[in-house]
Amino acid sequence: LSQVITVLAAPLLSRLYNGEHFGVLALYMSISSLFVLIAAGRYELAIVLPDEEKKAHNLIALSLFITMAMTLLSFIIVLICKDVLSVLFKEPRLSSFLLFVPLSVLSMGFYQVFYNWCLRKKKFKVMSWSKIVQSSISVTVSLALGFSGNVISGLIAGFIAGQVAGAVFIGIYALVNEHDKCVYIVHSTSSIVKSLAQNIYDLQNKVHKYKKQLN
Repeated sequence: LSQVITVLAAPLLSRLYNGEHFGVLALYMSISSLFVLIAAGRYELAIVLPDEEKKAHNLIALSLFITMAMTLLSFIIVLICKDVLSVLFKEPRLSSFLLFVPLSVLSMGFYQVFYNWCLRKKKFKVMSWSKIVQSSISVTVSLALGFSGNVISGLIAGFIAGQVAGAVFIGIYALVNEHDKCVYIVHSTSSIVKSLAQNIYDLQNKVHKYKKQLN
């Protein structure tokens, strides 16, 4: 059904937007997909494998943490390289759109994690509905902005809105129906962050002591 929505909207979208607009969208999708592909370190694919629920929850927590780290990394890279990429692809408008890449990375990273969790739980209806929500919101936003005259940002805004909507939909399902497990996952994620912070702090102390010894 999600693909049907996209196909039905295609004639309208092709009248509102020209090839140049679709080209900018393709560039944005290509660049963001480089980060999205490894957003969760591919650990989300292993969520369906463990026999024990606790191991699966730990994988979810690790995947969410890596997604947040990758979001921060993508923001730094985009901030530094956005103008260079615009010149490289000969598309000045791409520079401002690239600032939204971290949002795509975060939303799609979270979506992939919870999508695989639903796959583990065999919640196929939820998975299907999340795809429908993605397509519906993406098409609706693109059409609305196109009809209002905002053709420059319409397609990319629709694409990002669909990503965020899908992540929010499947995330809310997990939070509402698996509340206790979500609390455990959040606790596990925070534990990973605290452990990493402690390791960094310990490393800084060791480096500081080593410098003192050298002096």
